[in-house]
Amino acid sequence: MPNSNDVASNEMLWERVLSLLVVGASVLGGSAVLLIQALPPILHGFP
Repeated sequence: MPNSNDVASNEMLWERVLSLLVVGASVLGGSAVLLIQALPPILHGFP
C-alpha cells in the first residue's frame, strides 16, 4: 500500500517540478527578449 502511494506522490512531484521548469523557462525567455529589445536604446543613451 505505501509503495503505490509513494509512486503517486512521486509522479505528482515530478509534474509540479516540470511545470515549474516550463514556467521558469518561459519567464526567462520572455525577459531575455525584453532585455534584447530594450538594450539598444539604453546603450545609445550612453555617450
